[in-house]
Amino acid sequence: MTECSTEITLFPLSQKPVTIRNDGGALTSDAGALLLRQLDDRLGLTRRLAGCVVDRRERGKVRHEVLSLLRQRIYQIALGYEDCNDADRLRSDPALKLAVGRAPTEADLASQPTLSRWENAVGWRECWRLSEALLECYLQRHRKRPPRRLVLDVDATDDETHGHQQLAFFHGYYDESA
Repeated sequence: MTECSTEITLFPLSQKPVTIRNDGGALTSDAGALLLRQLDDRLGLTRRLAGCVVDRRERGKVRHEVLSLLRQRIYQIALGYEDCNDADRLRSDPALKLAVGRAPTEADLASQPTLSRWENAVGWRECWRLSEALLECYLQRHRKRPPRRLVLDVDATDDETHGHQQLAFFHGYYDESA
């Protein structure tokens, strides 16, 4: 029988090291969130993006800071949970909580309604600033050695919807609901 024991130390949380081990039982199925956080810290991406979003919420009612909401949403999408509804199930996941910056024993992350309200409150000016920040991050990472080739994958595949799905509209070019 093969015995594997791997241990990886990641970013500190409140001056305590975060360690990934494969012999601690089934605590999370998404430990990749911790690696995403490690990369995010190196790039400074979510901190930069959080600075682009104006927080219009009443300060006395805020339980989740903009940076936490942004990290939670981006990490969930990167882990394959693109539907905001997944937040209700993932908000207590120990690895996602650590990645966002909260200890597993602390309060849960934002719920689906909180994330949805926050996402829908972002205006077009903020979207513009976010796009500029993403472009600047890209350019900054490639100043010393720009890529020889950049591929933009513009996919015109038509994915027809079936049934009576919400927000399924008729697509005139393909003569079907899309």
